[in-house]
Amino acid sequence: NVETLQRLFTQMEDTISKVDQQDVVLIIGYAGTGKSTSINYFLENPLEIREIEETGDIEVHPVNPNAENTAQVGSKTRGSQTFYPETYARQGAYPLVFCDTGGLNHTG
Repeated sequence: NVETLQRLFTQMEDTISKVDQQDVVLIIGYAGTGKSTSINYFLENPLEIREIEETGDIEVHPVNPNAENTAQVGSKTRGSQTFYPETYARQGAYPLVFCDTGGLNHTG
């Protein structure tokens, strides 16, 4: 539908404007492989390990998931949290922009 395409193009333009003239690391892979978790690690966001009681699975999540510049992490129970490219900036001596993407096999 046309409205969806317009929204996607606007979001793409916003993402491109954020990373213009910056070094960008594009993170791609299948859903559930740790793309968002890796970005949080590279950004030095505090992480914690959680055991999911129902399944016994071990997951890694940000300690402060709503903090600024924190990638939203999906899980088996919550599903994917990244549907469109999202950018996260790392400051410091060598600033980088990490671009998180939806899973290659995501169909939602």
